[in-house]
Amino acid sequence: MNEHLTNEHIDDRIVGADTPKNWSTPTAPDSELAGVGSSENPHDVKTGSSIKGNGGDGHQPDPDPVDSPPTESLSLEVLTDAVQSLRDALSASLRTQEHQQALLDKLHDEKEKLRETEHRRQRDPVLRDLIQLSDTCLRNSRQWRGRSDVSQETVDRVGAALHEVAADVKLILERQGVEDFVPMIDDKFARSESKAVGTRLTSDATQDGLVAEVRKPGYRLGDRVLRFSEVVVWRFEPDLAATEET
Repeated sequence: MNEHLTNEHIDDRIVGADTPKNWSTPTAPDSELAGVGSSENPHDVKTGSSIKGNGGDGHQPDPDPVDSPPTESLSLEVLTDAVQSLRDALSASLRTQEHQQALLDKLHDEKEKLRETEHRRQRDPVLRDLIQLSDTCLRNSRQWRGRSDVSQETVDRVGAALHEVAADVKLILERQGVEDFVPMIDDKFARSESKAVGTRLTSDATQDGLVAEVRKPGYRLGDRVLRFSEVVVWRFEPDLAATEET
């Protein structure tokens, strides 16, 4: 009977005797073994090529990075626009400031002109009165020197006193910036600073229009004439020249 045992029976008996009771040989269905490495489910099984492509660490490769916008260029453009805006604002502010300064200067000049005009309006009459007082003192001094009804001592004393008053008035005018001027004899008559109060005939044509005599001095304050000088002017007379020749 033992002689009729087949090889399969012998193998089964050997395995059953030597193999522990709690150990079983893992087996897989033929369908699962057949699916390994097949192309039907490429995402379910990691092949050697996919492992090699991951560097052997088992991680999926990072996707290709998406192109990011040029942040440096954008930042430079924004900064340039901001700087230009600041420049424009600064230029506008400077123009406004210059305009305001020009207005302030104009207002200051107008204020100074008004102040000077008002000061002149109040001062000039007083200065002209002082000039008139000086003229009166000098005229009275000349009149006293020509009097014969009083003693010579009295004439000299009164004349000297009147001259002293005229000199004091002149000092007051000088302290106010007023200067007197007297045209020179035979100078050209200047209508801008002198007034002709008389004429004197002459046969010399070269003397026509020249100063022959000064009656009163003139007074000026800066570039303004407060009182014109009074002069006598030579006037050429052709008939007078013919009469003298005959």
